[in-house]
Amino acid sequence: HTPPLPNSPPTPAHSVAASVRSVAGSVTPSTITTATTTFSVPLPTAITTLADLAAVLASYGHREVPLTLDLGGKTLSGPLPEPGIIVSREGTTICNAVLQLPPDCIVLVEGNSVELRGVVVQGQGVHLRLMQPGSPLITHGGLVHVTGYDAVLEGCLIQVEERSSPFRQQCAIPGYASFSCNALRVDGKAELVGCDLSSASGEGAVVCGAGAHMAAVSCTASGCCGSGFVALEGGRLVAEGCEARSNDGDGFAALFKATASVNECTATDNSGSGFVAEIGGALEALGGCTAVKNRGVGFGAGGESAILTAVECAAEWNSQHGYGAWEGGVLSTRRCTARGNQGYGFHAGGKGSVVKAGVRHLDSNTKGDWGLECGGMMTRPEEAPPQPQHQLKLQQQAAALRMHEEDEEVVLGDPHAWSG
Repeated sequence: HTPPLPNSPPTPAHSVAASVRSVAGSVTPSTITTATTTFSVPLPTAITTLADLAAVLASYGHREVPLTLDLGGKTLSGPLPEPGIIVSREGTTICNAVLQLPPDCIVLVEGNSVELRGVVVQGQGVHLRLMQPGSPLITHGGLVHVTGYDAVLEGCLIQVEERSSPFRQQCAIPGYASFSCNALRVDGKAELVGCDLSSASGEGAVVCGAGAHMAAVSCTASGCCGSGFVALEGGRLVAEGCEARSNDGDGFAALFKATASVNECTATDNSGSGFVAEIGGALEALGGCTAVKNRGVGFGAGGESAILTAVECAAEWNSQHGYGAWEGGVLSTRRCTARGNQGYGFHAGGKGSVVKAGVRHLDSNTKGDWGLECGGMMTRPEEAPPQPQHQLKLQQQAAALRMHEEDEEVVLGDPHAWSG
């Protein structure tokens, strides 16, 4: 069964004039004319297999004129030499295709300013590798792996097949290593718009390494063995309007000195936490992020130097705490809601763990609204808004003060005091 292709927007006007256009159909041009040059094209009669596509990309790998391949919705399959489809030419665009990769093959984006629009990538990825002395080995790679800069993936579906991969078991084959395959890995810089990442044996999308950057807008990561969206080892994740759903790990995570900023994102039904910073990571959850029915905490910071900041967020019906800090993590919230969580609404556990709780609403948390254990600390910042009942009381006191200005004994209550 081939999933329907996402709608692909038209190529931007600024790139059309400078693009080389080749349609993989019944007619293949023998020459291509651009705004600057004309040259012969060593194309096959039609691009009908993955090997055909790989050959075309290899033929144009070092030319300076951008290349656009609109494959017209074709499904390409067949054998490929490892590592698979390599896109090394700067400015290459591939549109409207289903790429069914054989085992141990990936789409490797090496060139800068490469665009994939309306492309479905399906395959098992790389799970087993022969360990030879001196041979390069990229563990935890991606079915689509971006090492170049300024890549754009729009309206793409990346689906890893055979979700129960060998990395979950100890590899028993002598000389081989087993590991997981992410749907997408970014070591360079990439922008994702309206993409669906599913069924990976590792993470849905991971950005890794100092200087690596991934921006995701309106994307979904679901059904992965790892987490949905992850920043690792100094990488930077920016996500807006994204959803992490039904993954075996966390929804959104920043680990090992990586940073993440997420806005209006949702983490639902994940086996880990909804939004988490751990082991020196830092995550900002802004503008209405929600964590619902996750098996861990809704929002959490764990480990020394881990920091999570949540503003106007909601943690509801999670199996542990709504908001938590542990093992030295620091969590700070403003105008946040904790409702129906099976642990505490807010919890700090372990020496050095700090929760700075700015609250909008607390309701029906099983263990209570506030929890402290094993040396954890909790503060309630002054900038938290007063409850409506207290606001009314202050207004009444102010009115009484105006009516009795001559009475110096009248004292207005502390405007920073609040209850709840």
